[in-house]
Amino acid sequence: MELLKQFWFAQVQALVDATGSKATIEAMTPYFKNSALAGTMVSKELLGLDLVGLPELAEMWGLQNTCLGWDHIITVHKDGISFNHASPCSFLKAPMEVCVIFCEVAGRTSCESLHPEWAFDLMVPGYDGGPNCKGGHGFLHMKGTGPPEGQEILCIPRHDIEERYPLALRQSLGTQYYGEFIVLTANAALDALGEKAISGVMCPAMYWHGRAIAGTILTKEDLDDGESLVLGAVDLVNKTLKQSGQFQRTSDSVWKKEIKECPFSHAPKEFCEMYQSYLNGICTAFDKNASFYYSKRMTSGAASCLGELTTSPQEGQRGQRGTYDDHLVQLKLRLAKGEISEDEYFRLKKLILEDR
Repeated sequence: MELLKQFWFAQVQALVDATGSKATIEAMTPYFKNSALAGTMVSKELLGLDLVGLPELAEMWGLQNTCLGWDHIITVHKDGISFNHASPCSFLKAPMEVCVIFCEVAGRTSCESLHPEWAFDLMVPGYDGGPNCKGGHGFLHMKGTGPPEGQEILCIPRHDIEERYPLALRQSLGTQYYGEFIVLTANAALDALGEKAISGVMCPAMYWHGRAIAGTILTKEDLDDGESLVLGAVDLVNKTLKQSGQFQRTSDSVWKKEIKECPFSHAPKEFCEMYQSYLNGICTAFDKNASFYYSKRMTSGAASCLGELTTSPQEGQRGQRGTYDDHLVQLKLRLAKGEISEDEYFRLKKLILEDR
């Protein structure tokens, strides 16, 4: 889940760098309002709630916050709910726009959808000069009133939520939440930048983010040296994002994977370009000649995705064809980085193969 969260943060930062803070928030706002409305209804059904008062809302938000990595102590008063950080906020190192869009936009939309007179606010958040929210808290209250100060009637620490809801459920929900945030931000980026600007702004940003987090994958996983290191890293990311299928070796340095189920199959086709760039950043961090490319994509209408991972041929296996394989690897890498179009890629690939 941490990989998904960091992917989302990198998306938002790239959008901010390209368009500015205000434009980023404006582009993301309608998507996250709709998401908050839908998520609230799903949470009501999940918890089996018909009517939602303050205690029920505290449980709904407590579960969502736990799934997203927060350690909150939730206190229900007669006139509102306070959410106190028991440890640093899960979004402590996020771009400020992440906090605004999630807490100010999605949070307020969620509570207002349940009761039109409810409002949600943050107590001196980091982007307003506060202590990065880690020592402050948020509160839900009736509009026109201040933070809840009435009699305390219920306190819900994080471990109470964890005891009530199995770990597998919390992990699954957390992955779904962050996966949705990523798709929504991809849509916002398209609105703000346009289709062509995605390859020029978002894809390079995701490539360098992939390179930056590759070391994190290496420290968390027991991966071998060589080409299996690249394969293991890419496979780990695929599994984290709940993408089905297994890599099959098709030659000395090429693996292919068919994905028939992917939580991002409903995303815009440009999302796959960002994700492909992200995987290429991870690949090249381990092997400068490695590359990953989707020859088929569900986001473009195919029945399944087909990914191809190419690494440097193992020493002693290069033989006469090593030079040609090196050329193909470099060509795929140029395609993944957006330096050439798909038409140019296939034209040059044909020339290389004809010269064998």
